[in-house]
Amino acid sequence: MSDRYLAVHFPAFRLERCGYDPRDVAVLIGLERSAMRVLALTPAASELGLHRGMTVSEARSVEPSVEVELWDPAGELTDRSALLRAWSRISDAVQAMGEQDLVLEVSRTARTFGGEEGVVRAARELAASLGHAVGVAITDDPRAAVALARRPGNPIVPVGGMREALAMLPVHALDPPEGLLASLRALGIRTLGELAALDAASVAGRFGADGVRLHRLACGGRPPRDEAEVAWVEDELPGVSTPLAGATTTLQLHFVLPGLLQQLARALSDLGLAAVQLRCTLELDDGTFAGFGVRVGRPTRDVATLEHLVRTRLATVKLEAPVEAWRIEVQEAVPSAGWQPGLTDRTEAREPLPDVLARLIDALGEEAVFSAEPVDAWCPERAWRPVPFALRPPLRRPPPAPDDVVDRQERWDHALTWARPASLLESPVLIEVQGSPPARLRLPTGWLAVETATGPEVLSGSWWQPEAAWDREYWVVRLTGGRTAWIYAAEHHWWLHGWF
Repeated sequence: MSDRYLAVHFPAFRLERCGYDPRDVAVLIGLERSAMRVLALTPAASELGLHRGMTVSEARSVEPSVEVELWDPAGELTDRSALLRAWSRISDAVQAMGEQDLVLEVSRTARTFGGEEGVVRAARELAASLGHAVGVAITDDPRAAVALARRPGNPIVPVGGMREALAMLPVHALDPPEGLLASLRALGIRTLGELAALDAASVAGRFGADGVRLHRLACGGRPPRDEAEVAWVEDELPGVSTPLAGATTTLQLHFVLPGLLQQLARALSDLGLAAVQLRCTLELDDGTFAGFGVRVGRPTRDVATLEHLVRTRLATVKLEAPVEAWRIEVQEAVPSAGWQPGLTDRTEAREPLPDVLARLIDALGEEAVFSAEPVDAWCPERAWRPVPFALRPPLRRPPPAPDDVVDRQERWDHALTWARPASLLESPVLIEVQGSPPARLRLPTGWLAVETATGPEVLSGSWWQPEAAWDREYWVVRLTGGRTAWIYAAEHHWWLHGWF
């Protein structure tokens, strides 16, 4: 089956989300190069001579009646994420290409809509329901589909008909590098048809790899696998990269992230792999690099899971200079065993524990995340030790003897509403207590009333070591305000030892 791509072009998305119509003369402005400048504009504003990069005063000198909207980066990011989710109704492979275009792989989903004409109708209906005017096109290559969606005409190019469909488009429609575009213009090559008519060997000798890729696309052929956007690295693990026009904030990086991860997930799927660890590298315009690793708790190629983890790590990165390129590589992967979904909707399920652990280890370090292993000691603060966290079931013990003191203690623990606190203080804190059982506590923050008190539980030990001997009477007390504390009395004093 030939790959087929549906491109959806939003000529005024950034202003439509603010309530404007493409026919309104409106611009979106934000701080850029120490001035408030035009970041986006409606087609109607563009027709009047306004353009990106001009200052607000310059825009008003060209068109005094222009409406101005201040950029809301957080709101726009939320709307873009919602837009990507909405278009997943048509395809499970959705990728953002630039600020105004989406590309959907529809080879496998077209029959669900009755064919490609049905997909085009569904795309237009979905866009209209979301309040957006769009251009659409289907063809054999994502870049070609975007170029065709930006212009009126037949939205469906038959398989093998891409060369004819592209022939009358200007060369810049496929967004070639600026240097290549200038060279083609210098030779008088204005359309993709004129480019396709050139000899392939001559193009390779004069314009290099970029020229070969553009020429092959103009001729209606997709780049071969070794020249595709997915680059293969050591040990056959995939990596993806994208150029960036000097991104200065992590919000700008968030926008291209879903598309990069879609490419990476597809490459992993082709290999039958799931990612265990990623490496992200940001190339800065001062020639330096910023990088960070991303650990995946449960091997996966799920885009939403990877996006969440990468965004969390990206939040800790401080950009010292504008970002010119971003590369994401798979450093470790395993054969994918699949993931059996539940029979009910899992979209509201909590984040899986392995993913939580991986995120905490990335943020805090290996030594900061551990589990507590019981130690054969009665003293609470010495009854455990930190060990590396492992998701394994507890070992089964043989049935205890009837007179086993450990078994008697465990039965006592299990009979309590609260057995042991989730948070044990590093050192007990001296407190004041009134009443027996405890009725009021004085913590460092002040006096609190006790709503319920459960106990006492008497613990003692190390009597054979006078300097380490201890004898305590523990109580579980629920305080006004909802918190539950673990306190004990020893040697005529009261101590706070933990919180439930």
